[in-house]
Amino acid sequence: MSIDIFKGIEKAEVEQFSKRLAQERQREQRFAAIQIKGETLAEKDITFHKTAFEACKYMLMAPTDKGYYTFRSLSLLEDDAKRILKENIAEKEQDLKNVFAMAISKQMAKADWYYDYSDWGYKWNKGKNEIKKIIAELKLLSRLDGGIDKAKELWKLHVPPHSINEPFFFSKPKLLDNAMSGIIMRQDIASFQKALLALQKEGYSFVTLKSDILELPQDRVKGFTSITDARNYVDYNSSPSKSYLIYSIATLKIELQQALAPNKDNLLQNITERLNAYQKEENRSRENEPPR
Repeated sequence: MSIDIFKGIEKAEVEQFSKRLAQERQREQRFAAIQIKGETLAEKDITFHKTAFEACKYMLMAPTDKGYYTFRSLSLLEDDAKRILKENIAEKEQDLKNVFAMAISKQMAKADWYYDYSDWGYKWNKGKNEIKKIIAELKLLSRLDGGIDKAKELWKLHVPPHSINEPFFFSKPKLLDNAMSGIIMRQDIASFQKALLALQKEGYSFVTLKSDILELPQDRVKGFTSITDARNYVDYNSSPSKSYLIYSIATLKIELQQALAPNKDNLLQNITERLNAYQKEENRSRENEPPR
């Protein structure tokens, strides 16, 4: 089926049409007769049929004074709808990538890349948090198609030599394929699920999760019977180079299961929210500027 039939139709309408196709397939309809009346496609312009003969017969008997008819299988309609939705997502992704890169570039241009040389605690903490946020944004950007090249370009443009080491995912982009905001690699999810099941069988209800994403899953989790014991362990063992998160095993199992179904829309939504936050920050800055 020509994609031109869908010309002028919004993404939401194509999504609705895809649902209609799924319903018709459940009714064992396999073919469609489509009336072409210009550059738009309405639901009433399509009739579904169980056989090709029935669809062709309908087309021969139907009036043609308001357009002509074309004939397609349900499978071709489904394929075209999926392709259009995928193209729309890809187009939105590229637009977001460019806008997000510009927003990050503004932040990088005014960042204190030499904060680590400061003896003033306030300035050191402010700079550290600022750079940590920028690297998190670059990580989001790098997960988009072509985003890691854009992130490297921004790093080269803004970060002076002998200041901050480049993010680990520049040299190890496979680590971007992770889950739960980047704390677990997607390829390790099954191993984590197995480790959590074993800990539950031993009577544990809580776990600490070590921050090092490169460690083996079974070495990153440690079980505890109470959250107090888990907190005491974290307080005693944490250091500048080693940190922990605390989870109930039940909660972590749910989050791991949800992470098994990655959704590009979630990533795009996350970036859109970050752009909205940047816009609000800019608006507040303008409101606080003294009158000229």
